[in-house]
Amino acid sequence: MARPREIDREKLLANFEQYIESTDIPIVAEFAYQAGLHREQLYEIDELSYALKRCISKKEAMLEKQALAGTVNCTMAIFSLKQLGWKDRTSTELTGKDDGPIQYQDTSRERNIQSIEQLSARLAGATLGAAPAATTDSADSEPVPGTTA
Repeated sequence: MARPREIDREKLLANFEQYIESTDIPIVAEFAYQAGLHREQLYEIDELSYALKRCISKKEAMLEKQALAGTVNCTMAIFSLKQLGWKDRTSTELTGKDDGPIQYQDTSRERNIQSIEQLSARLAGATLGAAPAATTDSADSEPVPGTTA
């Protein structure tokens, strides 16, 4: 495996500063490629930390500005901005009357009791209202309710 080449940090910083100033939308990966480095290597060089922040800030500002002006593809701008930490986030806040808390009352138990009472009343009315004829199997046996002769 080849030994990594020595990097002239001062020259790299000067080139990076010039790249940031001369590029409308600076891209860290593009500069790294042009410098013959991997993007991750730039983040490992302490002398570039401020320049990297400036590069990302300019990219963010220019993408937003040009997207609002309609001079860049908005989908691509959104994609790039999300890589910089932007998020699509919606939030909904619900409040009750006069911006107070939402009042909630669980009425399911009461509705269930009411339904059971109504059903019981209907069943009792059906049994009391029409008395079914009783049948017997023999003269000495008890009549069987709910059967007809």
